[in-house]
Amino acid sequence: MSDNHSAQRGRARPWGAALLLAGLCAGCNDPNTQAPPQPKSLTVDSPAEQAKAKDDAYVDRYQQAKQRIADLDVGNPMAVKGAVNQLAPDLREIADKAKDSHLRANASLLLGSLYQTAGDNRSAIAFYRQARGLLPDEIEPARVLALALGADGQYKEAAALQVKVVEDDMDDLEAWLLLGELHLKAGDEEEAKKAYIRYEIRRKGLLDGLTLR
Repeated sequence: MSDNHSAQRGRARPWGAALLLAGLCAGCNDPNTQAPPQPKSLTVDSPAEQAKAKDDAYVDRYQQAKQRIADLDVGNPMAVKGAVNQLAPDLREIADKAKDSHLRANASLLLGSLYQTAGDNRSAIAFYRQARGLLPDEIEPARVLALALGADGQYKEAAALQVKVVEDDMDDLEAWLLLGELHLKAGDEEEAKKAYIRYEIRRKGLLDGLTLR
């Protein structure tokens, strides 16, 4: 009797489970029954993507500042001062915070040119140095820094940088002349003479090359 009772209870369990499932699903087809809220799919940018997006914004701001400076009336001191006040903070942020070193260097060079236009050579030199530090293998920061140092009377350092400029392009006649001038103003007549001789050799070589054509 006990075994029969146990067997009946065992057979009853599936029915109980089926009834329970039926009860749970009773409202499955009820149009008034709300579906449980689904989690939203969130798109989170990776740090690299975030940095690129920020740099893209910096590029836009840099281009706008560059155009403003290109359109600047450099003969109007008030306009130049206003440009420094308005554009310098934005360019400083780009020069300091952009991830791309070329973008930072370009912002530094633009700052330098802006301050040089305003007659502030020391600030210009500081930003040119920053650009050169960011791109030590690029010649353009060295070129503009040499010019700014020469304009500020720092002839010896300017001449050392100008050597790198002529080494980059040995046929740049103006660069050789400037090197000779910087050496001369720095009091190094021997190096100045060498630079002028190299200038004459290069000039003659270029003229001979044109004649052969």
